Amino acid sequence: MWRIDMRSRLVMAGFSFALVMASLLAANEARAQFHFNYSTGTGEPREWVAYGDSIIAGYCGIFCPAIKSYASYFADDAAAENSWAIDLAGFPHSGETTIQIYDEMLNTHNAELQAADGIVWSAGGNDFLAARADYASSCNLAALDQAMSDFRDDWDLIIALVSSDAAPDALIRTMDIYYPDPDVDRANFCGADSDFEIFFPRLLAAGDYMCDTAMAAGFDCASSMVAMNCDEIDAAHTIDPDCFDISGDNIRDPLDVIKYVGGVPTSWSSATRSGMIQSDRTHPGTVGQQYIGEAHHALGYLPEPSMGIGLSAGIVMLAWLERRRRVL
Repeated sequence: MWRIDMRSRLVMAGFSFALVMASLLAANEARAQFHFNYSTGTGEPREWVAYGDSIIAGYCGIFCPAIKSYASYFADDAAAENSWAIDLAGFPHSGETTIQIYDEMLNTHNAELQAADGIVWSAGGNDFLAARADYASSCNLAALDQAMSDFRDDWDLIIALVSSDAAPDALIRTMDIYYPDPDVDRANFCGADSDFEIFFPRLLAAGDYMCDTAMAAGFDCASSMVAMNCDEIDAAHTIDPDCFDISGDNIRDPLDVIKYVGGVPTSWSSATRSGMIQSDRTHPGTVGQQYIGEAHHALGYLPEPSMGIGLSAGIVMLAWLERRRRVL
């Protein structure tokens, strides 16, 4: 939907961090166990698969027409740009943790993974829902850090599986996870430190880990946090250069983030289906889903997969080094 200039593409590719619980349903929500099929475009046939949690499943708990998944917006853009006829098979389950998503990829729909021309997944959010809640109730840093360590181990399993089972020329993309409600954590305290002050730097490190390992395997990694938590400062969709200051002061709540929609700076006074975030304060709204899809699409397409891997990794690494230079 939106065209991103080269500078913004570098920022979007490089700021691939800040893992947080954006892919969650509430703990008492029923876990949806439905799959979906989505077709888009005309031309060369391409078979894509998508795995993950409720962000790919959609707000309805299944893939439903009311709120399209970011994976479908991504497929729309990819099909249009490359003259592809994409059949996207989605296997998301709302509420699943990373190890459950890995199990789905390994044991339930592995044949589809092996045959796919494109592979997309989101993971990690539900691993940290309980960890954040536990920390908020106990102020136990050790438990929080253990949860992050356990997540990294499970994330490594997915990276290794996709590396071994995906077709050599498959387009493979994953992403970090945005911060659905940072203002809630800013208002909660364990002693002198807000939950945001404790959680945010750990999420930066976890998000770095997600995209570092994906890049090392030759995969592209989009930043949903840039899409959902960073203001745009002009109608060219230029991202606020101070968004990722290590203090976190410029990480915006999706309900308050400013995006240029149709050339107009738009914000939303309430969480609705037409804005960045849903009324549950967790799932993306229609605009938010499109921005996450664009974050994937903006990474670009090159005719030779091996060339694409090398160029993409180089671009991301340059932006990564710049980010670290600014925050250290």
